[in-house]
Amino acid sequence: GYKGITTFFVDKEMPGVIVAKPEDKLGIKASGTCMVHLENVRVPEENILGVFGQGYKYAAGFLNEGRVGIGAQMIGMAQGALDATIPYTLERKQFGQDIFSFQVRQFLENICECKRDTAIFMRTFPIEGNKSCKKGHNNNFHIFLRYSDIP
Repeated sequence: GYKGITTFFVDKEMPGVIVAKPEDKLGIKASGTCMVHLENVRVPEENILGVFGQGYKYAAGFLNEGRVGIGAQMIGMAQGALDATIPYTLERKQFGQDIFSFQVRQFLENICECKRDTAIFMRTFPIEGNKSCKKGHNNNFHIFLRYSDIP
């Protein structure tokens, strides 16, 4: 079960800590991801994070903060996609005209812009959600996640 789990940190140079090669990821390349194996590692008491046996609660809190960050990333990705779309549709020609002038494209772009504008309006929600998590109000994080999601 989850009771009795304790959070701690180890240095990669400690005996028994084995760090695997970095994973080849499709996205979010700004942060490294790799497997860490612990084989008979002795963790000194000063390396315990928080209260002994309360690690599950801390881990759930970390996940909540991560979810808020994902909402913020999606807003940025939507903005980037729209920023790249307009110049491309003005430049690309089909049937002798730029695709910017096609009605279907305009309709789809308007939908995307509405969703993006809603997300921009809600941009503060991931920030407020993160503040809420840091204050220990993890039970409210789902409210911020819902409104930071692009509808």
